[in-house]
Amino acid sequence: MEKEGHKVFAYPVDVTDRESVYKYANIVKADLGPVEVLINNAGIVCGQTLLDIPDYMIEKTYKVNILSHYWVSTVLQY
Repeated sequence: MEKEGHKVFAYPVDVTDRESVYKYANIVKADLGPVEVLINNAGIVCGQTLLDIPDYMIEKTYKVNILSHYWVSTVLQY
């Protein structure tokens, strides 16, 4: 993409860890300024029926697929 005049930056963040997301949000803003485009491509699926999913996987699924969107959205705040 740089050949086409675009720069892409990636910051590996555990999106299930709210404090880590907030920390990296501040780092990104300090490094690059306000965030205009954010791609949260995280997702998890267990592949078992609802009653067969272990508790820890239910919690992890919610953290990745639901809660992370709240934490990551804070990056867009100015």
